[in-house]
Amino acid sequence: MKTNNISPGVFYRQLGLLTFFVSVALFFLHQFFPLFGEHQVLNWSLLLFYFLTAILLFSVGKKLAVSENKNAFTLFIMGAVFVKMMLSMAVLVVYLKFAHPSSKYFILPFFVVYLAFTVFETYFLMKIGREQPAAGYGKTEDRRQ
Repeated sequence: MKTNNISPGVFYRQLGLLTFFVSVALFFLHQFFPLFGEHQVLNWSLLLFYFLTAILLFSVGKKLAVSENKNAFTLFIMGAVFVKMMLSMAVLVVYLKFAHPSSKYFILPFFVVYLAFTVFETYFLMKIGREQPAAGYGKTEDRRQ
């Protein structure tokens, strides 16, 4: 019987591959397009932020998905996605205000990283959301027999 459960090993392997490919894309953008080179600190910082966010979402989502309260999982995901989006926008606004980029094209590598991780997170969170609690998981038994 095939299960839809996503194991931590599969998740970390896929996250590692995604991070590798996005890192290669950023490297080439920075090396071969001088227009993007001046924004390396922003792009690498965002890559790290989204990498750590994915780990947090997986860890907490995995626990909440198998709880009896499915609303807790949904509320967590909606809140986490909203907070991630607001933090991303705040970082861009702060970067614009203080770094004074020479062009607005700095946003293109941001979108590459943001969209890659958002698609990945959506994929694994949908799989996690379909997981069923293990038999007896979350239930307390009366042991005073």
